[in-house]
Amino acid sequence: MQKELFPVEESYRTDFEGETRECRTCSIVKEIAKFPPAVYISGKDCARKNSICYACFAKSKMLRIKHTLTYPNPRDTDYRCPICCKNQEELTTQGRYTSDLWGNKTNGMVWHLDHCHTTGNYRGWLCSGCNKALGNFNDDPDCLQRAIEYLERSINDN
Repeated sequence: MQKELFPVEESYRTDFEGETRECRTCSIVKEIAKFPPAVYISGKDCARKNSICYACFAKSKMLRIKHTLTYPNPRDTDYRCPICCKNQEELTTQGRYTSDLWGNKTNGMVWHLDHCHTTGNYRGWLCSGCNKALGNFNDDPDCLQRAIEYLERSINDN
């Protein structure tokens, strides 16, 4: 009955046999089975496939664990995100969830470990919103500079 009401979308299909994908980290084309699910639906292994292969995903996870142990999550309540300059109190709301500067729920995680995706080097702790924003710009300073220039032009035009 539920399958009829909510058909599985193409992006959530499970039949990937014979397909390949290029890992965005190592750039090696591999069988789709070598990629972990990106999204889980109702606890089933029925999902879109990640764009990072299992091997690169494992390396990345180990690096995050190493960085988290070396550079612990800021416990100082006065710590401020170096980009938006908000502290934990300013970023959180009452209740179980916290929200970032843009109101996105972050499941209680105020600070996110930021690292260079090319070198793997630790850069610092950012709020969820700023960390996502850098990721959306692919950590590209030129792209960020163009975004700044775009915003400045629109401010000057008004």
